[in-house]
Amino acid sequence: MRILAVYKHYWPDTTPYARLLRTILEHRAAEARCTVFTAQPSYNDAAVDRQPDRETLGGVDVVRCWTPPERKRFAFTRLIAAAWFLAAAVMFAWRRRRDYDVLLANVHPPVLIGLALRAIGRLTGKPFVLHMQDIHPEASAAVGVMRDNRRTRLLRRIDTANCRAAWRIVALSEDMKRTLCERDASLASKIRVVNNFALESFEQPRLAANASERSPESSGVRSAPDRSRLNGRFRVLFAGNLGRFQNLPRLVDAAKRLDDAFEVVFMGGGLMLPELKRLAAGVPNVTFLPHAPVEAAVAEMRRSDLGVVSLSPGVCRVAYPSKCMTYLSAGLPLLALVEDDSDLAREVRDHDFGHAPGQVEGEALADAIREAAGRTWSPEDRAALAERAGRHFGAGKALAAWDGIAEEWGSRAAGAVCEAGHDGPMRRAA
Repeated sequence: MRILAVYKHYWPDTTPYARLLRTILEHRAAEARCTVFTAQPSYNDAAVDRQPDRETLGGVDVVRCWTPPERKRFAFTRLIAAAWFLAAAVMFAWRRRRDYDVLLANVHPPVLIGLALRAIGRLTGKPFVLHMQDIHPEASAAVGVMRDNRRTRLLRRIDTANCRAAWRIVALSEDMKRTLCERDASLASKIRVVNNFALESFEQPRLAANASERSPESSGVRSAPDRSRLNGRFRVLFAGNLGRFQNLPRLVDAAKRLDDAFEVVFMGGGLMLPELKRLAAGVPNVTFLPHAPVEAAVAEMRRSDLGVVSLSPGVCRVAYPSKCMTYLSAGLPLLALVEDDSDLAREVRDHDFGHAPGQVEGEALADAIREAAGRTWSPEDRAALAERAGRHFGAGKALAAWDGIAEEWGSRAAGAVCEAGHDGPMRRAA
């Protein structure tokens, strides 16, 4: 199973999926040729040095193209850069069509990547696998970014057609599988549920020479060295994208209701960062830390007492927050602010991963944090938590599931050979 992966932000770009995809491809590269077509690092305004246009990294052939500059806050420049990359990917896949058997792509940019894969399929006859990190346009509609109107319905029809055209669809949860099957029940036979895993720690990429120095910010008057469990405060951490899907204003509101025994820390960047800073102005127990490499984020998790996983109502049906795995691998108990009947809430309760109070806010959320603070997690308890999470969310379990998909491909290829009348030696080779 020779794989061509298409993803704009491959490692050392700083998206979580950049590391996930690298782990998956390097695992498969032990048995098959893997190539990834990507762009020069550009996430968060290119905080990483320019990389070689071509290199072999961990056994994976990496090909990087130039794309127009983009800025996270400007949708038009992001759209232009995405369209440029997808056009380049189609051309590359067509030129290299004899070098791979199947394509693999994360659904980014939403809907458009599926159209690009279908175009590649028409040009080359190659099947593709959609790795559904989230489901659009339902995800955008769930947080009010898009209304359920004619445009949304059109995008849903296009994306459903993309899913029908896929050879396999990899979803992160049964919740996501159900959402896809509500679109079209026939998709069930294509879908494999394989969750993500804790991010691997690769060597840290070097910051670009023009990258600005970034330091912690606090809405109060405390400096960064005061942020420590040594000061006796119960430290609540949200690390990751500060976007619309996370419903984070309720966490600022809860911080206002908590006394100085608690500290709420936001670590990361995103569209909601300016609004969150505005809401937290003058609140002494709220601190903001910039986006940082996984290694630095894990260090913050180990210093914290509670890791917040927050999703707006309905989002758990179309996404699964991979930060859960990273929190738990650091031994950090979860506070899961999601629907009670979601896969995530059930897993938190069933495996004692922390607390799942439901979709609470206001005083109820403050009470949930106070209740969580009443439980003491010793170092031994946190080590046991990480061990339980490793059994449930470990990379080995997920990579074995990806091996299963590769075996399905082998069976498919062997069956095609048999039908062509070349049964014996090719079946043994498969």
